[in-house]
Amino acid sequence: MITENALAAQGENIPLTYILSWLEDANPLNGSVLRYYAITLAGYMGENAPVKLLLTLFDHPVDLKRDRREAAQALAKLGAYAPLDEMLARLHNADGDICPAMFHALSNMPLYAPVNIFVQALEDDDSEIKSIADDALSELVRKAPARLIEFARDDTRPIVRNQVLEALEKLGENASLDIALASLEDPATRFEAMHTLSELKVDISTLIPLETFLHYTSEDRIFNDVELTLLAQYGSQISLDLLLKNIGNTTAAKILYQTYPEVFRDRIAPHAEAILRGAPVSGIFTMFMRQRVAATIGQIGRATPEVLNLLIDLLDDPYWETRMEAARSLGAIHRNIPDRAIRRLLELRHDPQSNQVSQAADAALAQILSYENGMEDE
Repeated sequence: MITENALAAQGENIPLTYILSWLEDANPLNGSVLRYYAITLAGYMGENAPVKLLLTLFDHPVDLKRDRREAAQALAKLGAYAPLDEMLARLHNADGDICPAMFHALSNMPLYAPVNIFVQALEDDDSEIKSIADDALSELVRKAPARLIEFARDDTRPIVRNQVLEALEKLGENASLDIALASLEDPATRFEAMHTLSELKVDISTLIPLETFLHYTSEDRIFNDVELTLLAQYGSQISLDLLLKNIGNTTAAKILYQTYPEVFRDRIAPHAEAILRGAPVSGIFTMFMRQRVAATIGQIGRATPEVLNLLIDLLDDPYWETRMEAARSLGAIHRNIPDRAIRRLLELRHDPQSNQVSQAADAALAQILSYENGMEDE
């Protein structure tokens, strides 16, 4: 290691004779070790690097994975001196699959490698390849946002568009707003677009009606917290009717309290007091009552079959807060849970509206299955 560090410090002046002799060392006692150091050091040699020898390691009939990996890393260190065309020619194995070692090397030089190979790989069947591609694009966002935007500005796939939106944030005042505004129309990219426009200090309320772009095709669509949190910056520009319609959302209630305190006091507070007293309520406020019922059942930790069926029905409530409380309560009870509840909890592990529901469902399943497997309560 001392020798390696000393030689690496010489950079382009590393004696090529050492590298060549170590690469060709056939001594079984030290050959692999010397070859490893030779390959590693070649990455520090700049324009003097023996690139042809490094590339031949990818053509060798024996699958020397370690040598390929180290050769790829050495090539990546060469930066502008790397033989990009030859590396791209060896990007795919004989069967057409992407060579992970070479792809990883190219991902370490995103300023030189073609952007399209990373964009295309985002949908590769190999999870390792997809992860490398995502990291490479993230690196481009940090170091060369304009390059990513130039290539991928017309790609509307959410996985690519969200990277482009991050790149726009990096450009700051030089960013073009048309991509972000167009992304508001797609639910899959809407949040990232809102965040980008917020970071760029763009008041979207002057560009497009808030109520228009935030609604899906369904008239009763419920907002999620991230959208309402970003909307909070526009204060009273959010219509009162819009907030009242979504008052079941905690964030919407907070915004209403902050921007329309008189309305909150006159129209919301009386219902809240009724819920605390256990008095009947109507309309949207029944949601809060259902949440309280679900939470109370969980605190008791026991349920008759009738009450248990009520709790299971609440797993389908349109408000995520209620679904979360129902899942938590089923986990607290964890005894004699019907199969239909378990099937629904399995679905809620991927709840599209709330990560908190997913986490509650996952925790509930763990408690239920632990009991069924014979683990006693402590």
